[in-house]
Amino acid sequence: MKKINTLLFIATAGLIACQPLSQKAQSSFDDSSVFSNEALTRYALSGVYMSYAENGYGTDYFLLYGPNTDVEVVQNTTDADTPNLCRYSISPTVAKLDIPSTTGIFGGNFRGIERANIALRGLEQYGNIGENKNMAALYGEALTVRALLYTDLMNLYGEVPARFEPITTETKYLPKADKDVLYKQLLSDLEQAADMMDFKSLPRTTQAGKACALGMYARLAMQAAGYSLRPDEGKVNTGDPGTVRKSNDPELQAEVLYPKALKALQQIIDYGGFHLYDKFEELWQDYCNQNTSIGKEVIYALPVNGSGTHLKFNAIPDTHVFPAQENMNYNGVQSNLYFRYAAYDQRRDVTCYPTKIGSNGVADGTKINPSIWYNGKFRISWMKSYKMASRDAADQCKYIYLRYADVLLMASELANALPESAGGGLQKAKEYMRPVLVRAFQNEAKADAYLATYEDTESFQEAIMEQRALEFAGEGLRRTDLIRWGILKKTLDECAQDIQDLRNRAGRYSGLPTDIYWRVKPGSEDLELYGTTADEQEKKTVTDPDGGWNKIGNFYGRIGSYRWELMYKGNPDEKTWRPIPASIITANMGVLVNDYGYTL
Repeated sequence: MKKINTLLFIATAGLIACQPLSQKAQSSFDDSSVFSNEALTRYALSGVYMSYAENGYGTDYFLLYGPNTDVEVVQNTTDADTPNLCRYSISPTVAKLDIPSTTGIFGGNFRGIERANIALRGLEQYGNIGENKNMAALYGEALTVRALLYTDLMNLYGEVPARFEPITTETKYLPKADKDVLYKQLLSDLEQAADMMDFKSLPRTTQAGKACALGMYARLAMQAAGYSLRPDEGKVNTGDPGTVRKSNDPELQAEVLYPKALKALQQIIDYGGFHLYDKFEELWQDYCNQNTSIGKEVIYALPVNGSGTHLKFNAIPDTHVFPAQENMNYNGVQSNLYFRYAAYDQRRDVTCYPTKIGSNGVADGTKINPSIWYNGKFRISWMKSYKMASRDAADQCKYIYLRYADVLLMASELANALPESAGGGLQKAKEYMRPVLVRAFQNEAKADAYLATYEDTESFQEAIMEQRALEFAGEGLRRTDLIRWGILKKTLDECAQDIQDLRNRAGRYSGLPTDIYWRVKPGSEDLELYGTTADEQEKKTVTDPDGGWNKIGNFYGRIGSYRWELMYKGNPDEKTWRPIPASIITANMGVLVNDYGYTL
């Protein structure tokens, strides 16, 4: 076991970063005994997964990657370094990111990648993966997790070094690789991984199985074929400012990747082992109770334990669990998101929570603030099997990385972009979306009526973009979507204007009443709002037979101007990616260079 632990924690030899290689050759860890044994290989892969907990995901990626978009917003209203990370204004020396390479995501993910590389090499040499299906599945799992770690790095930093073999003296320092090189390797890896695994071999959602590999292939294929901020050809790692464009590589065009991606998703659908929850609320109640059993809607969730996951739940400080906190959490939903849902859409009241939960365990309407809407998917009051002891305690919930609704909506988008001869077409695209709408509306006729309003692929693409916003708000997918569609800044500008219109009851909000009314829904912890549509005017609190209504005057006029003034500080199209931290740049002896105008 000592040898296994040494292997799992083979630390900084696997980093991009910093120190001369001092470890012995890998043969000293007795690879032949580790990677010829299924149980010991599983232990080794646990070390790859462990990198999530070690890399500060809970205080960084979960917290700071999603905002700001047209659905998610950093709630902190100060003009300060950490919230400004969400506003596309970042310095290579900002204290939040410029931390030791062993604890930050940049160096930490490469530690996990190095562990995966060691496991992959060991399995190739000693695992008999050509004959032993169980060892082959472990090989596929290692490929998949390595691809996940790389995906997060690329979502944060754009281009990063290509490290697909264990580090040697010659490869200790590497420059950043072109995004095309990374995409092609990762897509090939995920194809191979899916072929080496089956659907039924994993016991829980925190292990990356065949469905995860197939779903991530589709997600990466759509990113690779889409827009992103890129240096000019041949200018990666030179300080180039970059432009928003698609890849010029013929292997990464939509007409090449989209048919493969749709077939990958169709495999998951045909398997039939995943399904949507009947009700949207049930999905999140299950999530809040740390349910990681396989075969439901969640396909893969990051296996982070301890303090790595607590930050999502601070959005609704729950005073019956721990002392009230008036400070706002970083993540909420935009002030206008509630008004984008149809009134009968069940996702609206789950996702857009207008206030905190009080000491009695129900919504506290006295703290309604039209500038601050919480993400109601993450509620401490839904946690039945575990109670947090403090604001900073661990909630033990696993960050959802891929769920079945995403498989359906990705398939809808791909089918909409492909001809019928390639398995696509408008009708097929609608078929994929329909179950998501039926669940959201709890009504098949309304879902069919919605779909019938779209008669061409161009308008239906707009529907797909909107449904992804409404389905996945707060789940960290929107920024990636807006980037690959090439509309990041455009969408943020439109959102800022829409919030101003909401505050002024102008434009599409011109018919809204001045005041709103609220009450706690009978038999519920949630609030009921009245006055959020043009046909809802004054509510008589005295004569209303149901009673319990409370008035908030000039509700929309109370939206703070910071909601649009702090939408972004740097140009999102020019500062899409983070700079590599100064400490990492320095430690790499000048080999790594920040592009996009970042200077030390």
